[in-house]
Amino acid sequence: RSAQALGAGALSLYPRKCQDHEDLRRVTLRTDEVDFVDFFRAYAGHDDVATCGALKSMCVETTAFWIRFLCPQTCGCDEYKGPLWVRSGCPQTCEGNAKYLQEEDSIECKDTPSAELQNDPAWKAWWVGNWSEWYAAQWEGFKTDKVPDCKILDASNPEAGALPELLCAYGQSAQFSGSLRLFC
Repeated sequence: RSAQALGAGALSLYPRKCQDHEDLRRVTLRTDEVDFVDFFRAYAGHDDVATCGALKSMCVETTAFWIRFLCPQTCGCDEYKGPLWVRSGCPQTCEGNAKYLQEEDSIECKDTPSAELQNDPAWKAWWVGNWSEWYAAQWEGFKTDKVPDCKILDASNPEAGALPELLCAYGQSAQFSGSLRLFC
Protein backbone atom coordinates (compact mmCIF):
# COMPACT_ATOMS: atom_id res chain seq x y z
CA ARG A 1 0.00 0.00 0.00
CA SER A 2 1.13 3.54 -0.58
CA ALA A 3 1.74 6.03 2.21
CA GLN A 4 -0.88 8.34 0.70
CA ALA A 5 -3.57 5.65 0.92
CA LEU A 6 -3.08 5.35 4.69
CA GLY A 7 -4.05 8.97 5.37
CA ALA A 8 -5.33 10.07 8.77
CA GLY A 9 -6.29 6.52 9.77
CA ALA A 10 -2.64 5.92 10.63
CA LEU A 11 -2.79 8.34 13.54
CA SER A 12 -3.42 5.46 15.92
CA LEU A 13 -0.24 3.73 14.72
CA TYR A 14 2.28 5.74 16.71
CA PRO A 15 5.50 3.85 17.41
CA ARG A 16 6.16 2.53 20.89
CA LYS A 17 9.65 4.06 20.85
CA CYS A 18 10.92 7.47 19.88
CA GLN A 19 13.40 6.36 17.27
CA ASP A 20 13.97 6.86 13.56
CA HIS A 21 13.01 4.15 11.10
CA GLU A 22 16.20 2.80 9.55
CA ASP A 23 14.62 1.68 6.26
CA LEU A 24 12.01 4.05 4.86
CA ARG A 25 11.31 1.53 2.08
CA ARG A 26 10.05 -1.04 4.60
CA VAL A 27 7.92 0.55 7.30
CA THR A 28 5.44 -1.73 9.06
CA LEU A 29 2.16 -0.07 10.01
CA ARG A 30 -0.12 -2.58 11.72
CA THR A 31 0.08 -5.52 9.30
CA ASP A 32 1.06 -3.56 6.18
CA GLU A 33 4.56 -2.93 4.94
CA VAL A 34 4.77 0.51 3.33
CA ASP A 35 7.44 2.01 1.07
CA PHE A 36 7.57 5.73 1.92
CA VAL A 37 10.42 6.65 -0.44
CA ASP A 38 8.19 7.34 -3.47
CA PHE A 39 5.88 9.43 -1.29
CA PHE A 40 8.86 11.45 0.02
CA ARG A 41 10.21 11.91 -3.54
CA ALA A 42 6.91 13.48 -4.53
CA TYR A 43 6.77 15.53 -1.33
CA ALA A 44 10.35 16.81 -1.55
CA GLY A 45 10.57 17.13 -5.32
CA HIS A 46 13.91 15.29 -5.52
CA ASP A 47 15.33 11.77 -5.20
CA ASP A 48 17.58 12.08 -2.12
CA VAL A 49 14.93 11.02 0.41
CA ALA A 50 15.79 7.46 1.43
CA THR A 51 17.12 8.34 4.91
CA CYS A 52 15.96 10.44 7.82
CA GLY A 53 19.12 12.53 7.53
CA ALA A 54 18.19 13.46 3.97
CA LEU A 55 14.75 14.61 5.15
CA LYS A 56 15.93 16.62 8.17
CA SER A 57 15.61 20.07 6.60
CA MET A 58 11.90 19.39 5.96
CA CYS A 59 11.02 18.41 9.54
CA VAL A 60 9.87 21.93 10.41
CA GLU A 61 7.41 22.20 7.52
CA THR A 62 3.80 22.29 8.68
CA THR A 63 2.82 19.47 6.30
CA ALA A 64 5.70 17.12 7.25
CA PHE A 65 3.59 14.82 9.45
CA TRP A 66 5.04 11.62 7.96
CA ILE A 67 8.62 12.84 8.20
CA ARG A 68 8.20 13.59 11.92
CA PHE A 69 6.34 10.29 12.38
CA LEU A 70 9.09 8.19 10.79
CA CYS A 71 12.13 10.27 11.81
CA PRO A 72 11.32 11.64 15.28
CA GLN A 73 14.89 11.77 16.60
CA THR A 74 16.24 13.42 13.45
CA CYS A 75 13.42 15.97 13.59
CA GLY A 76 13.88 16.77 17.28
CA CYS A 77 10.56 15.37 18.54
CA ASP A 78 12.43 14.23 21.63
CA GLU A 79 13.58 17.78 22.47
CA TYR A 80 11.32 19.77 24.77
CA LYS A 81 12.84 23.03 23.65
CA GLY A 82 13.48 21.91 20.09
CA PRO A 83 13.09 23.49 16.65
CA LEU A 84 9.63 22.18 15.78
CA TRP A 85 6.81 24.64 15.34
CA VAL A 86 4.32 21.95 14.42
CA ARG A 87 4.66 18.71 16.38
CA SER A 88 1.93 16.71 14.64
CA GLY A 89 3.37 13.38 13.63
CA CYS A 90 5.78 13.24 16.55
CA PRO A 91 5.22 9.99 18.47
CA GLN A 92 3.89 10.65 21.96
CA THR A 93 6.62 8.39 23.31
CA CYS A 94 9.12 11.14 22.49
CA GLU A 95 7.67 13.27 25.28
CA GLY A 96 8.28 10.59 27.88
CA ASN A 97 12.01 10.02 27.42
CA ALA A 98 14.56 11.11 30.02
CA LYS A 99 16.07 13.87 27.85
CA TYR A 100 12.67 15.45 27.15
CA LEU A 101 11.54 15.28 30.78
CA GLN A 102 14.84 16.70 32.05
CA GLU A 103 14.55 19.67 29.66
CA GLU A 104 10.94 20.21 30.72
CA ASP A 105 11.85 20.17 34.43
CA SER A 106 14.82 22.51 34.00
CA ILE A 107 12.92 25.40 32.41
CA GLU A 108 12.40 28.33 34.73
CA CYS A 109 9.33 30.52 34.49
CA LYS A 110 11.06 33.65 33.24
CA ASP A 111 12.03 35.35 29.99
CA THR A 112 15.22 34.07 28.41
CA PRO A 113 17.76 36.93 28.12
CA SER A 114 17.94 38.51 24.66
CA ALA A 115 21.63 37.67 24.14
CA GLU A 116 20.92 34.01 24.91
CA LEU A 117 17.97 33.93 22.50
CA GLN A 118 20.07 35.36 19.66
CA ASN A 119 22.42 32.35 19.97
CA ASP A 120 19.79 29.67 20.57
CA PRO A 121 19.31 27.51 17.45
CA ALA A 122 15.81 26.43 18.49
CA TRP A 123 14.64 30.04 19.01
CA LYS A 124 16.15 31.09 15.68
CA ALA A 125 14.43 28.18 13.91
CA TRP A 126 11.06 29.51 15.07
CA TRP A 127 11.64 32.91 13.46
CA VAL A 128 13.82 32.44 10.39
CA GLY A 129 12.64 30.94 7.11
CA ASN A 130 9.68 28.99 8.45
CA TRP A 131 6.73 31.29 7.83
CA SER A 132 3.93 31.67 5.34
CA GLU A 133 2.92 34.96 3.76
CA TRP A 134 0.07 35.17 6.25
CA TYR A 135 2.49 35.22 9.19
CA ALA A 136 4.73 37.68 7.35
CA ALA A 137 1.74 40.01 7.20
CA GLN A 138 1.42 39.80 11.01
CA TRP A 139 4.97 41.02 11.70
CA GLU A 140 7.45 42.69 9.36
CA GLY A 141 10.39 40.87 10.96
CA PHE A 142 9.39 37.60 9.27
CA LYS A 143 10.14 39.18 5.89
CA THR A 144 13.70 40.05 6.92
CA ASP A 145 14.51 36.96 9.01
CA LYS A 146 14.81 39.14 12.10
CA VAL A 147 15.33 37.24 15.36
CA PRO A 148 13.47 39.15 18.10
CA ASP A 149 13.59 38.87 21.87
CA CYS A 150 10.73 38.07 24.25
CA LYS A 151 9.27 41.59 23.97
CA ILE A 152 7.67 40.53 20.66
CA LEU A 153 5.40 38.18 22.62
CA ASP A 154 4.30 40.79 25.14
CA ALA A 155 0.63 41.59 24.49
CA SER A 156 1.19 45.20 25.60
CA ASN A 157 3.81 45.71 22.87
CA PRO A 158 2.10 47.43 19.88
CA GLU A 159 4.53 45.71 17.47
CA ALA A 160 3.40 42.28 18.74
CA GLY A 161 -0.07 42.41 17.20
CA ALA A 162 -1.61 38.93 17.23
CA LEU A 163 1.71 37.14 17.81
CA PRO A 164 1.25 36.53 21.58
CA GLU A 165 -2.06 34.78 20.94
CA LEU A 166 -0.70 32.85 17.94
CA LEU A 167 2.67 31.79 19.32
CA CYS A 168 2.13 31.36 23.06
CA ALA A 169 -0.16 28.34 22.82
CA TYR A 170 -0.77 26.00 25.72
CA GLY A 171 -2.61 22.74 26.30
CA GLN A 172 -3.98 20.99 23.21
CA SER A 173 -3.12 23.97 20.99
CA ALA A 174 0.56 23.65 21.92
CA GLN A 175 0.50 19.93 21.08
CA PHE A 176 -0.38 20.78 17.47
CA SER A 177 1.39 24.07 16.95
CA GLY A 178 4.07 24.24 19.58
CA SER A 179 4.63 27.26 21.73
CA LEU A 180 7.17 29.92 22.45
CA ARG A 181 6.07 29.93 26.08
CA LEU A 182 9.16 27.76 26.63
CA PHE A 183 11.34 30.80 26.06
CA CYS A 184 9.30 33.74 27.35
